[in-house]
Amino acid sequence: MTTAHVPSRGGRWLNALLHPLPLGMLALLLANDHILKVHYPGWVSGKLSDVAGLALLPFVLLALADLAATASPRIPAPGRRMVVACILATAAIFTAMQVTPLGADAYRLGLGVAQWPFHAAAFLLQGGPIPSLHPVQLTPDPSDLLALPATAAALLFISGGRSAPRANGTSQVDRAVDRRAIPAASWRRKIHGPASVISVPAIRPRMPWNSR
Repeated sequence: MTTAHVPSRGGRWLNALLHPLPLGMLALLLANDHILKVHYPGWVSGKLSDVAGLALLPFVLLALADLAATASPRIPAPGRRMVVACILATAAIFTAMQVTPLGADAYRLGLGVAQWPFHAAAFLLQGGPIPSLHPVQLTPDPSDLLALPATAAALLFISGGRSAPRANGTSQVDRAVDRRAIPAASWRRKIHGPASVISVPAIRPRMPWNSR
């Protein structure tokens, strides 16, 4: 007996971006970079941005993968393996930019390219000229690697009941619900089984002409 393949549907990690965890990390990142680092510079404010960024980036990568799965039915929705892959990629990128000159230069240029459209739009709205592309500033600090455990925030997210969908489109929560429904289904089959399993003796009504 062959079962039809159910294509996976994306969208769960796109919705996850609106969860309080990634939203809180985004708010912490913005507040720390624009307020705390300016008025309260120091070791703590420096590490807060690392924690927030490391916790947020896997959600962004998974949302991009989810967007691709939503656009194309041939691309499966991100599952647990993709979650682990995005976490490892985030940790590898962060480690490279902190301990290698090539990684640091790639980060400076990459983030500068990512920020340029927003800076250009702001200058255009103000009536000014389009700014040129500039790499961002980065001072590598190996002690920032202490923030690497923050990358596991996505795992904590799916462990809290919002499981990532499997390759067949079902999540761990859905599978758990299906397993709980098995006893009820088997009980139902026993009750509504064939007549040879449960036989009820025929009751012949007693009529007046059969009183003899």
